[in-house]
Amino acid sequence: MGAKASSIEGAAHHCAASARGTRKSFAKARPTCKPRAVAWLARLWAWLLAPPPGARLPSSLDDEPERGASDEPVVMPIEESIDLHHYAPRDIPSVVEEYLLEARKKGYVEVRIIHGRGKGVQRTRVQKQLERHPAVASFRSDGLGSTLATLHPPKRRATRREGR
Repeated sequence: MGAKASSIEGAAHHCAASARGTRKSFAKARPTCKPRAVAWLARLWAWLLAPPPGARLPSSLDDEPERGASDEPVVMPIEESIDLHHYAPRDIPSVVEEYLLEARKKGYVEVRIIHGRGKGVQRTRVQKQLERHPAVASFRSDGLGSTLATLHPPKRRATRREGR
């Protein structure tokens, strides 16, 4: 056996030899073995968690913005349906609000809001938003993970020929 294997066996033999005898001697042996193991594990974790050489660490978490976070709005094309799977749950009420306003301006009479099946948490949030929205005439769930909303037609502006 190599030198490494014999030193490991020697350390194990030392711990086992000091543990022989009465309970009193076993209790004395544990503290001599345990700190070595703890120190070894601490060095291992420090080595595994150490940043690579030359890596720059931020001075605080506030220095760098979140990945993908931006204060600027994202412009999306308005279609007959919107899939909410791509949005963070906290953003869904504002996304639905803006989508309904823009869909109504585009002249859509019926839109599909895809929220997914699951436990119904997103469906409930979306339908509560639809209940409060002034552009929605009615809505119904299709049972396939989406809600169909019927919109009021956009208000026409009065022209001068109509008398105002």
